[in-house]
Amino acid sequence: MRAKCDNCGETVPVISSKLKKNKNIFCSSECYATYRSINYSGENHNQFGLKKSPEQIEKMRIATAKRIANGEIPTTSTSINNLIKELLIKLEIEFNEEKQFKYYATDFYLPTFNKVIEVMGDYWHANPNKYPNYSNLNTIQKKDIVRDKRKRTYLSKYYNIDILYVWENEVNNEIKLCEELIKLFVQENKLINYNSFNYFLNSKQGIELKEITVIPYFDLYFSEPR
Repeated sequence: MRAKCDNCGETVPVISSKLKKNKNIFCSSECYATYRSINYSGENHNQFGLKKSPEQIEKMRIATAKRIANGEIPTTSTSINNLIKELLIKLEIEFNEEKQFKYYATDFYLPTFNKVIEVMGDYWHANPNKYPNYSNLNTIQKKDIVRDKRKRTYLSKYYNIDILYVWENEVNNEIKLCEELIKLFVQENKLINYNSFNYFLNSKQGIELKEITVIPYFDLYFSEPR
C-alpha cells in the first residue's frame, strides 16, 4: 500500500495497519519536522498558551520517544539511514533500529557492544562545516543541537553508551570511510573522535584523524535556543 506524504506529497510505501493508526503520513523525519514547525508551533499548537507541569513535560517526552521507537514517526526512513543500515548488515553487526531509552530513541543501537550510531543530517543537526555561523541557524536547528547534547549526556550517564555520529556528507560521498569508522567504533577504545567529518581515508584505505578537527555545535552550545 502507498500513501502521500502530508508535507511534500511524495508517494511512499506504508503498512496498512500504520495507515489506519496514524493521522498523518511522512516520507522522512525532515518532512515530519517541517510539517510540525508549520502546523504545530506557536498559535497553531493545540495547547498554545497552556503551561505544562514538569510531570506533564516528562510524560510527553517519554511518549514521543515511544512513538519514534514504534515507527509512528519515520526517523529511519531517510536515504542516509538506509545506507548505514546496509553497512551494518554487510558487516554482520547486530542492531536495533529506533531503540527507546526512556526519553530518547536512537537511530541504531548495537546490543553486542552497547553502543549507538546516530545518522546526522547536515541541515537538521547543523553540520558546522556547512553552517559555520551559529547565529545564522534557525530555531529548529538550535533546538536539535540542544536535544543532541541532552541525548548524549543522558545515554552516557545512565547507560554508559558511546555514540558514533556519521554525518550526511560522509554517508553520501565517503561511504567507505563510514564503513572503516564503524569497524573501529565497535572495537574497544579505538576512536579518538566520534564525528565522521573529522576523519579521512589514507592511501591504504585506512582512516586517520585530520590534523585540524571540527567541534560539533552540541559540544559548544548548551543553552536553550533564543
